[in-house]
Amino acid sequence: MLAVSTQKGGTQLFDTRRVTARGSWLNTNETILSLAFTPDGGTLIAGDGVGDVELFDAATRAPIGTLPGDGDTIYEAVASPDGRTIATADSGGTLRLWDLATEQQLGLAVPLGSVIYGASFSGGTPQRLVTADMGGEIVVWPEPLFATGLAPFQHDLCPRLSQNLSRLQWRDEVSPDQPYRATCPELPR
Repeated sequence: MLAVSTQKGGTQLFDTRRVTARGSWLNTNETILSLAFTPDGGTLIAGDGVGDVELFDAATRAPIGTLPGDGDTIYEAVASPDGRTIATADSGGTLRLWDLATEQQLGLAVPLGSVIYGASFSGGTPQRLVTADMGGEIVVWPEPLFATGLAPFQHDLCPRLSQNLSRLQWRDEVSPDQPYRATCPELPR
């Protein structure tokens, strides 16, 4: 499948196995400036001109969700190799990470101060997110920035800690909605 978007004319999806002059139109709410598929090809990620990321079922072309933005144009939206995380970068110089399953932002937005025009995830272990900004600066971000579980944090942080997070630290630093658990099982609580 190939997705093509133009500033004036909407978005089209083409089946690359068939030679056709026209693809099927995708009904988007705004001008789309960034397109990507999840690694399994099942979801099309479309970053728009008003800061939202529209999600579509690639097979049916039906909208399946929206990641709400703040009004800044999305110049890049990309899925992690496991398809669980989406990274978005916008014209305000903000990097956001999203959990695709819940459509919730992961952590806080990261203000980078410069427009990000490119982003990509590495496929190796540990995963890395690489961004490139308007001034040519390339930043390699570590996996804990976008991890959806504790494993990357445990691997990196547990050797440096002398005890687990307290229940209060867990509530304030991790999530008041997630039940408390030992962050480093081998350390005292």
